Amino acid sequence: MARLSCFLLVIVLSAVSVLAQPTVDVYWDINAPADTVMDFGVTKEGFPVTRTIYVRNRSASTVALLEAVPGADDPYFVIYNDTANGVPSNARFKEEFRPLDLLPRYVKPGEIGTIRVQFRALAGDPGLPPDTVNRSMLDIRVADSTAPLGPTRFARFVLLALKTTRILASTTPTIQFDSVYVRPSPAAPIKEYTLANIIDQSIPVEAQRVTMLSPVTTLPEITATTFTQVTFPPKGAVTWTLRYDPVDRGEDSAFFVIAYRPEPTAKLDSVLAKVKGVGVEQRLRVVTASGDPAPVRLSGDTIDFGDVFADNVGSSARIVVTNEGNCSIGITQESRLGTQRDTMAFRVEQPLNDGGSSIEVGRSDTMLIRFVPVDPGPHSMRYVVRTNLRERGILGVPDGAQDISFILKGRGLRPQLQLTPPSLDYGTVVRLETCESEVQRTLRIANVGNTDLRIDSITATVTSGEVIYDRRIISIAPAANESVTVSFRPDGRGPQTGTLYLHTNGLREPIPVPISADVVDPDTISVVLPEVRRARPGRVIGIPVVVDAATVTSASRCVIRTSYDPSLLRFRALAKIGTASEGATEHQAAETAPGVLTVDLEMPSNFLRRDTVVILTFDTFLGKRASTELAITAAGVTFGSTACPSALIVRPSSGRFELDSVCGLDYKTASGMGMIASVYPNPATTTATVAVMLRDAQHVTMRLVDNQGAEIFREVYPAMPAGSNLLTIPLERVDVGAYTVDIIAGRRRAVIPLVRLP
Repeated sequence: MARLSCFLLVIVLSAVSVLAQPTVDVYWDINAPADTVMDFGVTKEGFPVTRTIYVRNRSASTVALLEAVPGADDPYFVIYNDTANGVPSNARFKEEFRPLDLLPRYVKPGEIGTIRVQFRALAGDPGLPPDTVNRSMLDIRVADSTAPLGPTRFARFVLLALKTTRILASTTPTIQFDSVYVRPSPAAPIKEYTLANIIDQSIPVEAQRVTMLSPVTTLPEITATTFTQVTFPPKGAVTWTLRYDPVDRGEDSAFFVIAYRPEPTAKLDSVLAKVKGVGVEQRLRVVTASGDPAPVRLSGDTIDFGDVFADNVGSSARIVVTNEGNCSIGITQESRLGTQRDTMAFRVEQPLNDGGSSIEVGRSDTMLIRFVPVDPGPHSMRYVVRTNLRERGILGVPDGAQDISFILKGRGLRPQLQLTPPSLDYGTVVRLETCESEVQRTLRIANVGNTDLRIDSITATVTSGEVIYDRRIISIAPAANESVTVSFRPDGRGPQTGTLYLHTNGLREPIPVPISADVVDPDTISVVLPEVRRARPGRVIGIPVVVDAATVTSASRCVIRTSYDPSLLRFRALAKIGTASEGATEHQAAETAPGVLTVDLEMPSNFLRRDTVVILTFDTFLGKRASTELAITAAGVTFGSTACPSALIVRPSSGRFELDSVCGLDYKTASGMGMIASVYPNPATTTATVAVMLRDAQHVTMRLVDNQGAEIFREVYPAMPAGSNLLTIPLERVDVGAYTVDIIAGRRRAVIPLVRLP
């Protein structure tokens, strides 16, 4: 039998355990079901007030309101003193409230049950005096009627009532705004104050005013919305709206005074309501900021790091802040706002919340921030400390007040180089035995940064040879530039590479400048004058100095000394247009002695790739002899540079000049040679005349050819008679430059240089 009892108990307990909480709604105000403050209002002493509690059963089974359940942990219907705000002012407050309906009470599914609660407003009890607001508590548990020990639906109500001997009274004699943010936004908070008339006659109000108790600096911080004329109806109430708009931190208080006469002939009476509030402001101020190694300037909430080198080291600042508000600051987040360039420049090494997430009133905290500019120029960033201000129940907190901002700024200093050219290419460098093989280049260094650029030293490495620079320490202001002459002296042969290093204050690593050169042995150049050049006395002739077009480009300066019979020739001028020396400077072009011509030419870089280096023009005369040698020697001709004039080995070939006279010399010469030819004037401008002397009638072809071998003009004479013949070459459409007149007569050929002048 004992085993059976235990078995039944287990079944009962199991059934209870699977029961669900009753689905019911418990409320007292049908218009505001969520209101848990059951206000009995104001009543005259000895005049009870009743309120009704409704229980809507939405469960599938009947529910019950029970007075007590043996074995239950908590009472099911209990009225007790409110201790939420400390010990109540009267330990007997709960005695003034009682249920009017007997318990238990049952509510079927889908129905609404009620239970009435009464404020008794006891009179004549010295332990429960009048004119004291009674605040008590009521706890209700609604259970399934079949399982009172099962899950319950719990509800709690605040019971608020006032019995009075006065005509006008309120259950809220003190209007407490608690904490309101200074200059609240978007609007100041309001509270309603209701004053009730407990008698059966109308009472007119004669005055409504707010009297500030705390100091007023500008406008009153506590105000009330008053009425032009207001009268309490019999046993009615009037409600005013009060507003609290603090302009500074601290406590504020006032009296709201309602003055009235109970009877027209009675004395003036009044009701005072105490209004209290606290103006709250969150304020975190930077009090000191010290920099290491650079000084830091503090101006309000701006920390200025000043000028700091962008060297990846930067400057650190120790920033001390103090809570100067009147509420603790709870830090929830610290962030940096700005462009990526700026936020990367300010590194937070110790945030504020390292010392804890809260800064109490009057306490200080420290953060460490390092400014490491990423590039030259100004940097600025906003450091935002987000707090829990809006989650703390403070009224009127403006949007954004939860964020405390500091401005961090500074300027990155960095000199910045711009090199012209970016590399040093010495080209082909001839290694000579006869002179110093040194080639110079100019390196232009510009400072495009925002602070002085200092070149502390210059070093260089090269495969072989030597790199020489004329300056080692250079200081360059912003937007200025300086030049360094860098010379290369070869040693080995072949391609040479290296690097010039500029050690500056702008970067920790030196700046490399690539070096390249191709060192070769001296080349050989052929310098040739025309084998034979003929002209009639009194004509101007041009003598081309023919060279190897590819070789001449490795030289930038040449000296040509030519000797001849001064009775036949006299130097007139140089013709450079269309030649390898076009654009050259004439250091010398004159006869240093009768019959000795010295020409000294220098190019800005190297000679052009052309097969005629220059054309020598002479005036011709009927001299003592019929011909003269145009002599050049290896010792008299040099090709090279200013630093090394003899950079090329010269192979000279002299020429010859012969008079071509109609006084008999031409015929004698022609009879011996078969044909002679000359061109005049030479140089020519618009027309050139070609004189051809033939011993016998011949088929003659005459061509005008440029330096590249292209044919410009051609004329064929099938049967040119013996003797002197004059042929014309039109030059109006021929470009200025050097040309060759090619004449073929049978098996004889004459090649004559011709210069076209502007």
